[in-house]
Amino acid sequence: MSRLPPPIRAGFQPKAPVALPQGGQAGVVLPVVLVILVIMTALVVTQVKRTTVDQRMAANAQENVSMDAAAKAVLGWCEFQIQRSNRGTPGVNTPRSMPAPMPPAAAAWRSGPNWVAFSYTPAAGAPLMPGITFAQCLIEEATDELEGSVSNNDDRGTGGRDCRWRKYRTTAQVQMAAPDFLGNAALNVPAGFRAHFVQGEMRLYSNLTCT
Repeated sequence: MSRLPPPIRAGFQPKAPVALPQGGQAGVVLPVVLVILVIMTALVVTQVKRTTVDQRMAANAQENVSMDAAAKAVLGWCEFQIQRSNRGTPGVNTPRSMPAPMPPAAAAWRSGPNWVAFSYTPAAGAPLMPGITFAQCLIEEATDELEGSVSNNDDRGTGGRDCRWRKYRTTAQVQMAAPDFLGNAALNVPAGFRAHFVQGEMRLYSNLTCT
């Protein structure tokens, strides 16, 4: 005997199957994931840019330190030549210099024409560090800035100052290739190069005869 299906109770209706939307995705999961991906991508790009800037700043600081050391080496060389010439060393000529401008005149090293007319270029064998493409000194004869001594009885006609005392102010300039730099026309620094300056003063007692 075949079994009969169970009786259907009054008011009972079978449930219709739930239809999924087109594409098989539902809810807000996809938009949230996309927003998170955009935020993470922005953070990564920002960090990469920051790393690049930090690297450039570190490289620039290292170049500044290197150029400062190179300029000080050139300054020392130029001052040594001044000392040799004032000792009367045979065969050593007095380095080319200019009279120091008196206040309120602008500093001599800030004038481009001074670097052309009075520059003193280190000779072969001077201590130029790697990467330095050009070096020169501007020497100012600043003896008139010295004050006389009230205890000096032998002033030799200089108002209380022994004329054998000399004062020099030396500014050293070095240049290094830097494609991103525009140069400085006022100081005769060409485009594509950066310049660094250091300055020193020295007072010395000369062996040369007073004039």
